[in-house]
Amino acid sequence: MRLPAIFDQHLGRHGHHQGFSWGWIAAIWLAHILTESNHRKQPVQAWVRQAQASIEKITGQQVRELDFTDDRLTLLLRRLSKPATWHTIEKELGQSIIRVYELKPERVRLDTTTISGYHEGGEDSLFRYGYSKDDPTLKQVEAMVAALDPLGMPLASIRCPRSPRKTCARSSLHHTHTLTIRGSSHRQRQRRKEDPSPTTPLSTTNET
Repeated sequence: MRLPAIFDQHLGRHGHHQGFSWGWIAAIWLAHILTESNHRKQPVQAWVRQAQASIEKITGQQVRELDFTDDRLTLLLRRLSKPATWHTIEKELGQSIIRVYELKPERVRLDTTTISGYHEGGEDSLFRYGYSKDDPTLKQVEAMVAALDPLGMPLASIRCPRSPRKTCARSSLHHTHTLTIRGSSHRQRQRRKEDPSPTTPLSTTNET
């Protein structure tokens, strides 16, 4: 996937930055999340300490005590939170892992869900109070996934703050996602102009 190299290319490195690069910090943190099923920052440093020999063998670098502190991980998240930076990284990561299928897409299904939890939230946060059929006392974020029908292959995802009304955020997500998928389909047709075979326009189906 070239994850460390891609992250390093777009996140840069401060002149006084020592130890692991942002790319390696991100890759090792992701390994912790996947193996421990825990996305919190606090346990990462201890996990790295017990896996130090393996990490040094894989990376060819020496692990420093300060490489995976809460402060260092917070700085990484801050850099990744910039939309322009993240979209560029996501695009390059996709190009590194993409698989090509000879498909004839006709329909994309859009499916929404909400995720709730004990988050601080706020006006500038994705997590807000809103309509809930489960527990309205918890802050929520709404997500939509577009999947190719009938294969069920995920094509794109989008997140937005939960709305006080049930249909408001869902309608906004549906509209935005539809434009995104159709725009992607249009760019694909532009790239394949030399191919005389007809291309069927994509339709979208909303799953509630």
